[in-house]
Amino acid sequence: MSKVVSLLKVLLKNSFKSSKGKKQKSGVAIIAFIAIFFVFYVYTYTNIGIDYLSTLGMERFVPAVSYVLVCIITISMSFSKTKNMLFDSKDNDLLFSLPLTKNQIFLARMLNVLIWNYFYTVLIFFACSIFYGIRLGMDVKYYLISLILTIFVPLIPTAISVLIAYLIALVTHKLKNSKVVETVFNFLIAIFVFALIYFAEAVVMKMINYQDKIAKFMSTWGIIIKSLHKSLIAFDLKYLVLFVSVSVVLFLLVSLIFGKSYKNIILNKSKSRKLLKKGKVEYKRNSVFNSLLLKEFKTYFNSSIYVYNTLFGVVLLVLMAVASLFGADSILGSLDMGEDLISIPAILLIMISFIISMSNTCASTISIEGNKFWILKTMPVKFKEIVNAKVALNMLLVVPISILCAIVLAFSFGISSLNMCLISLYVAMLCMFCAYLGVIVNLKFPKMHWKNDSEVVKQSMSSFICTFVVMIGVMILSGVALALTTIIDFNIIMLILNSLLIISILILKIIINKKGIKMFRNIEA
Repeated sequence: MSKVVSLLKVLLKNSFKSSKGKKQKSGVAIIAFIAIFFVFYVYTYTNIGIDYLSTLGMERFVPAVSYVLVCIITISMSFSKTKNMLFDSKDNDLLFSLPLTKNQIFLARMLNVLIWNYFYTVLIFFACSIFYGIRLGMDVKYYLISLILTIFVPLIPTAISVLIAYLIALVTHKLKNSKVVETVFNFLIAIFVFALIYFAEAVVMKMINYQDKIAKFMSTWGIIIKSLHKSLIAFDLKYLVLFVSVSVVLFLLVSLIFGKSYKNIILNKSKSRKLLKKGKVEYKRNSVFNSLLLKEFKTYFNSSIYVYNTLFGVVLLVLMAVASLFGADSILGSLDMGEDLISIPAILLIMISFIISMSNTCASTISIEGNKFWILKTMPVKFKEIVNAKVALNMLLVVPISILCAIVLAFSFGISSLNMCLISLYVAMLCMFCAYLGVIVNLKFPKMHWKNDSEVVKQSMSSFICTFVVMIGVMILSGVALALTTIIDFNIIMLILNSLLIISILILKIIINKKGIKMFRNIEA
């Protein structure tokens, strides 16, 4: 066990390794701000959930619902990351040459995944349980049990995400287009989760209609949820022991069973890659910009988690645009807008803004180079051309599809042509702003020494800051814009927003031109 702990320490040290000095302090401050924001977000929706379920006489199920939500989010958000951490790490050859068993390596990596998944557990389940206890005036015993449950809550969803990652690796390791298969599977799972959340109210109503069947399910297959509910609400210790025992046993079983053939899958995966790389190589002559842009496309599509993490929002927008052609009224109804046509352009603006903030390839564009960064650094090309190619990748992936979807949504919702043109311009400007901001932040917080793609795309300081800071900024600006639609013409609001974005883009370009080259040269791969 001591070897597992030692290996886990090394894995965690590498995962949380960051810059020192002012960079580290500023990064910690930003993370603290984002954490506070999300705690407030959970507090708001916990109260909304309590109020809604109170009308149905089901408020006691709020902690159980938060547990189910944690399981769904953990599985959907971590199985692709889990696959990268377990099977696609660069240090596989080194680890398997050490005096460690394959089960020890597998368990250490599973524990590494588990620790990352505590992020969702603490921010959702634990925070929700605390706010629920405060709202209903629970005693000290409740908070103590909540703390104990928080320790064991992520075990089962982590085991399930490991199982899914293992099956994906098993199926795709011999496929030529394995990255495509992985990306499609990631999108399907995420779309299923969003559909479940979208139809959450209908699901709750179905649950009410089938209470007897649900009770029967809870007493058999749903024993995990029942155990958590009984231990937290009824303070029944035997159910607490049952929940902890089942969670630990399932986690260890996955580790022991899949750890046996763990090395074989990694070795077969490595052999398959070498075989697929054989073949003829053709060279074509291109301009500097086209060559750099082609390199960016190859780097981007070579990572399924990179594609999934940055294009998922665009896929959602496409689905929404298609759905609006067949049921615009139902979409408006789900947003509780009724016939308020004045707010429709503002609502459309908010939706598109959120999606663009989720689709920033530039947040990881420097870090994804990894140990190949020295090639980019020593190439006889201008720094400006490198930045332009990276920004162009983001623009080409997001802007055309987003504008097309905006046109479709505008047609479905009956928005005027002028509104549509201004929103389309806003889409292009916001995408460019996010791209340049991503380049600056990634130059400031590069993560060049990583073992797998997920460390850069999902766990790096740069991607974290770009995603959530832009998202929070979009929420504030969109909220202000929505409030102003009652007193100021929407077209004037759009002109102001577009002007602010253009000014911001010019400022970011000045920063990149003056300080970016120095930051770029100081990065050590």
